[in-house]
Amino acid sequence: MLLHHARSGVPIDISLAWLPFETEAIQHARETDFAGVRIRVPRPDDLVVYKLVAARPRDVDDAEKLLAIHGRTLDLPRVRRLLEEFCRALEDPSRLETFERLLRTTGLGT
Repeated sequence: MLLHHARSGVPIDISLAWLPFETEAIQHARETDFAGVRIRVPRPDDLVVYKLVAARPRDVDDAEKLLAIHGRTLDLPRVRRLLEEFCRALEDPSRLETFERLLRTTGLGT
């Protein structure tokens, strides 16, 4: 769910868990302080999956940055497996193709 905080102008993405992946992502989210408020944010590898499933240009750019910053610490086989599952469900291999391209771009793939 895409929202917009009127007073601050900050865009907010809210995900309501429906799929097993989303439930797992919420369970493993990290708690952090954001402007004096404790919030839970997804692990970087889960965020890469969210971003590549959304597949908007900004999301793909964000996924590339996450891979560049956190790539060596991410569970890349898990990310690939999850993206494969989403691609099968969506009958669209483009998200996995984008992931593989980003791995090459960031020096994480062959």
